[in-house]
Amino acid sequence: MRFYNCDGTMGEMCGNGARCIARYGYEKGLTGEIQHIETTAGEVIGWRQDKRYYKIRLNNVTAVLIAVLGGVVMSGVPGGGLIGEMLICNIYGFPPEAFPIVAAIGFLVDPPATMINASGDAVASMMVTRLVEGKDWLKKRVTSEEVKL
Repeated sequence: MRFYNCDGTMGEMCGNGARCIARYGYEKGLTGEIQHIETTAGEVIGWRQDKRYYKIRLNNVTAVLIAVLGGVVMSGVPGGGLIGEMLICNIYGFPPEAFPIVAAIGFLVDPPATMINASGDAVASMMVTRLVEGKDWLKKRVTSEEVKL
């Protein structure tokens, strides 16, 4: 299966497109209730849940790429974690009732994760400064001649 983006470039995988193919294949009698759809990103599995609802299981590479992309893109968006959790529930085929549980876990984990991230950034910048400036970097003073505005 090949998927094309709106700009004409070939995409690796489209979950909604794969669902449409799964439904079409089943309703036209071409396949059974479980289908293996080959995409340029690898094989995805589609299966029929009821008359109008089809699920897609992405391969691990696609799932990791979506997670990384979601983390990079949504990290700067206020409330972006909630959008990412909704995306995860949809991608992995969790029932809608699971979303409040996943969101609650996200709200509980986010503050300590942010604290660790901020502390880690400070520690990493101090380690880089020590490597670049030397052992006594904290004792050195910056003179007005060193600062060029």
